[in-house]
Amino acid sequence: IGDDQEPGIFASAGDGPCQRPSGAGLAAEFAPLRSLDTLPHNLPIQLSTFIGRVEETAAVVRLATNERLVTITGAGGSGKTRLAQQVAAELLDRCPDGAWWVG
Repeated sequence: IGDDQEPGIFASAGDGPCQRPSGAGLAAEFAPLRSLDTLPHNLPIQLSTFIGRVEETAAVVRLATNERLVTITGAGGSGKTRLAQQVAAELLDRCPDGAWWVG
């Protein structure tokens, strides 16, 4: 990308069949990507995917949506912190001011 081009907008190389759109009007055609990078937060980066615990996640999401404070209790090493981080990431798009991890 040269100095005269906006980041994210690509110039086409000649009149070939692989011309890229200029970017004008694309925001109206496509919804913005859902990414943690586009929303304000300080949530830790997860090195692995979150697998299972569907019922627990849904319960905490439901509670966090309706209550100001949710406490997750359980034995050490049972995944309380990881569950809370996952729920915070899932609820991030509902929080216009972002989600902030206090540890």
